[in-house]
Amino acid sequence: METFEKKSLIECDLSYDDDFADWGVEDIAYIKRDVVDNTPMWSIYGAEGVRIGYAENRAVALAIVSQHDLTAMSVH
Repeated sequence: METFEKKSLIECDLSYDDDFADWGVEDIAYIKRDVVDNTPMWSIYGAEGVRIGYAENRAVALAIVSQHDLTAMSVH
């Protein structure tokens, strides 16, 4: 698992690059388990592969994605 610096959800960038909008993937976010500051978390990635947020559990990650009108996809 990758290790990332912990950021508050308020600091997360939920915007997308225009190139991905052209492909029709601006509404997709990927969720996968990661480690943030040595703590297991569920990271949220934009379609372009950039981490845009995280949550302590999968249900909260899914809620965050839904609140931003994105479609969640799980990454295994």
